[in-house]
Amino acid sequence: KNWRPQALVMVKVDKTGIPANKDLLHFAGQMKKGRGLLMCIGTIQGDPVHEFDCVNPARENLKKELASYGIDAFCRVIMVQNVFLAFITSFQTMGIGALRPNTIIASWDYYWKGDKSGALAFVDSLKAAMAARRALILFKQSLDGQGQTLLACDSPQTGYIDVWWMVDDGGLLLLIPHLLMLHKVWKQCKLRVFTLLDEDDDDTQFDELKADTEEFLASIRINAEIVVLRLDVSDAETDFKAQDLVIEMQNARKNFRPEEPAEEAPTTPSFKSLKQSPSGKEVADAADTVTSPEEKLKQRQLKRRGSLTNLGVDAAQMRWAVALNSEIHKHSSDAAMVVTNLPLNLDSNASDFLCFTDAITKDIKRCVLIRGSGDEVVTMYG
Repeated sequence: KNWRPQALVMVKVDKTGIPANKDLLHFAGQMKKGRGLLMCIGTIQGDPVHEFDCVNPARENLKKELASYGIDAFCRVIMVQNVFLAFITSFQTMGIGALRPNTIIASWDYYWKGDKSGALAFVDSLKAAMAARRALILFKQSLDGQGQTLLACDSPQTGYIDVWWMVDDGGLLLLIPHLLMLHKVWKQCKLRVFTLLDEDDDDTQFDELKADTEEFLASIRINAEIVVLRLDVSDAETDFKAQDLVIEMQNARKNFRPEEPAEEAPTTPSFKSLKQSPSGKEVADAADTVTSPEEKLKQRQLKRRGSLTNLGVDAAQMRWAVALNSEIHKHSSDAAMVVTNLPLNLDSNASDFLCFTDAITKDIKRCVLIRGSGDEVVTMYG
């Protein structure tokens, strides 16, 4: 269909207008390739009463910075006391008429472990964007690469863009890499799509899942190499790492809980979408009538989504996250970019979500986490 991201980029800037994460702006500009609506808000944390004089010069400097990257965007700089409240206000008020952002692009909170109130506010701002039916794209780099300008327009990337397709959320996970590869920086890259067998699938399902995925991608005119994998969650090393992460998650819960709502029970994060997950019986009944590859893939992912949501066991959940991270490093360590789902629900516990997502993306050089709003759709009728 004709849905395209109309993006609002939220980036922290210093009092001179220099962005803290230049790669975030490069990524946003390359995704849009100079087309459509792109808005950029630079936030300066400070006192709006006594420090406001720096805002206008900072805005001019940020405009020059964007122009030097070849990015055409509507640009504003705001002075705020609370960056995350400004985030929520901005995506509600930016734009006019139909020219409003439907996609929020922001950076991951790298220092959430040392800033409890900031981490809670970060997760709440993401949930607010979800509640407002905005798509979310979070840019996350390894700490070694953070702050480096790796995606400059004069530095073409080579190799692969690897999509780890866990859950179908409207097609945005496939659309964003496709749009990136239209830009000269990413034009030389090839696309790989990794998809997982379910635990109860036997080895005969490998070929069937690969054929269904290939047929579906061909129908929407996306050319990609398909890789089908099975996660081994019983490995001793995986179990050992997961136990350490469970302890870390439990400590984070104790640290976060006083400021989290009392009625919010600690729940494990999952890839559950905004829509109600079907029961196992509903999935089985629907499978009986499924014929197209697109529907087969959707039912498979619905089943995985339901099983992840219903695990309810920290150890099992973290073993899955550690096993997935291990496979990503095994197959995508040299990838130019890794793209996967953002495992966030409106009812997610903040500390659990942050621990779980960090476990999946640990030490990945460059990762994009995406959560569709459910309104955007990529289908064979596009």
